[in-house]
Amino acid sequence: ANDFESLDEWEKQSGTTLPYLLKVLTAAHPLSLQAHPNPAQAAAGFAREEAAGIARTAFDRSYKDPYAKPELIVALNDGFQALCGFRPIAQTAAVLTQLAEIAPEPEPVRAFRELLTTEGLRNTVAFTLSRTADVQTLVAALVAADQVDGTIAPVIGIVQRAFPHDDGIALAMLHNHLTLRKGESLWLPAGNVHAYLHGSGMELMGP
Repeated sequence: ANDFESLDEWEKQSGTTLPYLLKVLTAAHPLSLQAHPNPAQAAAGFAREEAAGIARTAFDRSYKDPYAKPELIVALNDGFQALCGFRPIAQTAAVLTQLAEIAPEPEPVRAFRELLTTEGLRNTVAFTLSRTADVQTLVAALVAADQVDGTIAPVIGIVQRAFPHDDGIALAMLHNHLTLRKGESLWLPAGNVHAYLHGSGMELMGP
C-alpha cells in the first residue's frame, strides 16, 4: 500500500476527490448564523459571482465554489449548544411574553412580539437585520430582562457575553436553542439557519 503525507497528496496521486469534508469543531463562543445553499442555488450563485468578477477570496463573496454543503454535526461532549432553525412563532411569542413581564422597559419586547405575531417571520427577521436604533432599543430591553432572570431565554446571555449589545441577540431569539448530549447529532439541510454556540463536535459536510 502507498503511504501519503496528506489527503491532498492522496487525491493528486489517486485521481479521486474525497466526497466529504470532516472537521473537528470547538466553539468557545457563538459562531456566525449561516445557511447553506441547495445544489441549484450553489451552482447558480457561483456562476453569477464568477461572471461579476468577484474574487473568490473577497470578504463579500457568498459562493466560493459551486457545491452544496449538507451538514451533520455530532456532539463530542455533553452540553454542546446550537441554534438550529426558526422556532414556531407561538413558542417565541410565549417566551417574549415572559420577558416582557420582567423587563424594566417592556414596551420594545411587546412590540417585537406584536411584529412577529402579526407580520410573521420574514418581516421580523428583516427588522432584526435593519441596523436601526429600534433594534438596539430592543436588544437593550432583552439584555435587561435577561439580567433579571437568565433562565427564560439563556441564549440572550450567551450572545451578550461574547458580543455585547449585538443586533444578533434579537435574531437569535427567533431560533430553536438546543443542547446536545455526547453522541447526539444535528442534521442541517440546505436552507436551515444555524449557529454553534458552545462545545466540541465532529462535523461532516459536503466538500
